[in-house]
Amino acid sequence: MVEQKKRGDQEQDALSESSHRQEAEKSESSILRDLSRRDFLRMGAASAVGLSLGVACTPPVDPEEERIRQAQAKCGTDASQDKAQDVAFDPTTIKEDNARYMFGVQAGSVTMQSALLWTFSGDEQPRTLRVWRASEKSGSVMLVTEKEVSSKEGYFHQMIEGLTPNQEYFYAFFSGKDGSFTDRTRIGRFRTAFPEGCLQPLTVAATACTNAGKYQSFPALDIMAKRKVDLFCHLGDMSYNDGANTKEEFRAKWKRTIEKPGYPEIFSSAGMYSVWDDHEYTDNNELYKGKPQVFFDTARAAYFEHVAQTPGENGRLWRSYRWGDVAEFFLLDCRTERDISTYGTDNAVYMSDAQFTWLKEGIKNSKCHFKVLLNSVPITDFPELWDVLAADRWEGYKTQRKALFDFILANEIRNVWFLSGDFHVGAVARLDATGPMSGTWEILAGPGGNYSVLWGVYQAQPENRDLLAPDKQFDFFHGENTATFVTFDPIKDEVRVEFVQASNEKVLLDKTFKQTFPKS
Repeated sequence: MVEQKKRGDQEQDALSESSHRQEAEKSESSILRDLSRRDFLRMGAASAVGLSLGVACTPPVDPEEERIRQAQAKCGTDASQDKAQDVAFDPTTIKEDNARYMFGVQAGSVTMQSALLWTFSGDEQPRTLRVWRASEKSGSVMLVTEKEVSSKEGYFHQMIEGLTPNQEYFYAFFSGKDGSFTDRTRIGRFRTAFPEGCLQPLTVAATACTNAGKYQSFPALDIMAKRKVDLFCHLGDMSYNDGANTKEEFRAKWKRTIEKPGYPEIFSSAGMYSVWDDHEYTDNNELYKGKPQVFFDTARAAYFEHVAQTPGENGRLWRSYRWGDVAEFFLLDCRTERDISTYGTDNAVYMSDAQFTWLKEGIKNSKCHFKVLLNSVPITDFPELWDVLAADRWEGYKTQRKALFDFILANEIRNVWFLSGDFHVGAVARLDATGPMSGTWEILAGPGGNYSVLWGVYQAQPENRDLLAPDKQFDFFHGENTATFVTFDPIKDEVRVEFVQASNEKVLLDKTFKQTFPKS
């Protein structure tokens, strides 16, 4: 009985399959009947040509899509280039002593194969520095390097080389040696720059203006630290050193700043590029009033003591760093090379001829999709109400500002973006309200720990918006402490900008921007 039922079910399935096949053949015949004789012959001819050439009938490859595919393939690298060894070691089992290492760690001047690692101990005892990658084995790390390092008056600066591009690395300084460690700094993290030819999105966290005299902590920095971005950019006024003159006074101001909650967290979360502004020296109202050269030398030395940034030739700040073919970051000195006596003249000097020539050649010859200028003071043409401060920014030195814009236009240099600080506001603005440069954007990193006295004015009356930040030029304007994130996407040819309010982590802006160039 069971066998009969089984045979019956099989016969029914066979009939059903036959019925579906007949319907499909009928439908196919109907489609063929609907084709005209001319269509049929044309399709046959195309197939014959394809067969005669020995190629499949597939759509042609888009050259741009193929270029991007090949560029993305170049982003992956062989991690073993750094010759790391799998070692049984769990750094979290070593005591983290934040009382001894109260300023944490930093990784700066990051390139494809190197980074400058920093900490402060306050004594002259050597430490062991270990750098590693994550291991697939529990309780192990891929140890890249281990070396005994010495300090200079308690400050450790150690360049590590031979790293692999586009890799995530971890590091810490340990008390002791040969694996017998008693304590350590917090564990730092950084990513090396992308290899040449690579195209992929790059996310940056940015800030400026952290006044430790007004704030006991910097929540905006802590928000950015949690994101674990590719890179952290500081746009100046990291430490408010107003009133300092001696080495000891500058050191005290710096330590007051970088020990505040927020800084140890952001420093240890990503590699950093930084530029200085006036408060690393003194407030701009006093900066050019007869200060002796020894004052500037002392302030500059204190900066490089406390920031993991490699000085350039003759202690200069300006230099550039490239991340594959995605972005080249140009670190500018928009403060110490000015000639205040030329302000408002036809030959106003905002930066030296050497730096200005270097900048123009750099953005013209850069192979990167985005040219990102880390610009401590805004270059945007702010409304007339702001002109009381014109002497302290690019607008007061119109000849060099115009010369830079003319150079960009004449050489059709696309995707020059300005990432700036100083004004104690977060903003996204067109460089000019109208004209060719109105299609180019400047992003002002939200202050990490300061506020603008004009923010209250902006909020007080609707008409004040046009006086301070008109909508036709400013896509975003906010005067409270914020975390700022910028993602450069060369594949979509766009830049995503996010502002997150520090007090409550509310997202104030999450928007993509494109450069329209030229625009008249």
